[in-house]
Amino acid sequence: MPETGYQVLSSEREEEVHFQFTPNVARNRWNHIEDLDTFFTRIYLYHQRHGFICLILQSALDLLQVIFLLVFSLFLFYCIDYPVLFRDKPADSNRVINGTDKVRLSDVFLPASKCTSKFTIFTYLYMIPLLMFALFRLMKVFNVAYHYADIKAFYNVALHIPDVRYLK
Repeated sequence: MPETGYQVLSSEREEEVHFQFTPNVARNRWNHIEDLDTFFTRIYLYHQRHGFICLILQSALDLLQVIFLLVFSLFLFYCIDYPVLFRDKPADSNRVINGTDKVRLSDVFLPASKCTSKFTIFTYLYMIPLLMFALFRLMKVFNVAYHYADIKAFYNVALHIPDVRYLK
């Protein structure tokens, strides 16, 4: 082996380096995260969507939107008397149709008992998948709340970032 011009640096006395480790219990919870990709994605979304309350509200309002679409579509199909609305038939059987009569909302809307009596098997086949989807969205709201509560704790405890810091 050829000789090099390097010299070994040595100290006169070997110093022992002592490390003192004090575990931070607050941060210890996040020391061993299995799936870092998901964790960092949640941290990013938590920041971009402005915190815990906004995330929960968004998920809950998405659920309410699905429920509203289900109820409103059923209402439009079964609870409005369209012949009365378009003046093809009178609201009262005693009245004669003329062009000057005004149609009242109470004439057009059917009672709930008449609405549900008009449901067919296809209505129930329509409702079942939408109700299952709404149930899925409800589970998603709870899942989002569970995971992002942990991210909220990470922001508040480990990073010492209060909630008001990233809200706009």
